[in-house]
Amino acid sequence: MDATRQLTLDEQWLKRLQQDFQSASITDDEMCHALKETYESSVEHYLCDPHTAVAVAAAKRLGCLYVDEISKRGKTQQADESTTHPRRTAVIIATASPCKFEEAVTIALGK
Repeated sequence: MDATRQLTLDEQWLKRLQQDFQSASITDDEMCHALKETYESSVEHYLCDPHTAVAVAAAKRLGCLYVDEISKRGKTQQADESTTHPRRTAVIIATASPCKFEEAVTIALGK
């Protein structure tokens, strides 16, 4: 790995990991859209940092249902299978402050 800067896995391990993990590449435009959409559509006007916006965009691309989509349905409204299947729930843990990325956040929000 040191010489190639790549991790080469045995095919059995690779298949096992691919059963549990997925990934997606997100462009800067997709990150900006996810940051703005999260801010504008969340009940609390949650302002995430760019790293979290990448995670939100990737979760959506991979067909995951994330917590804010669940909260929009309300606590009393039951989700029927047509709105949740085959999507999976994703937990996205934000660990950075959007204040650390003022320029990127300002661009994403268009302000």
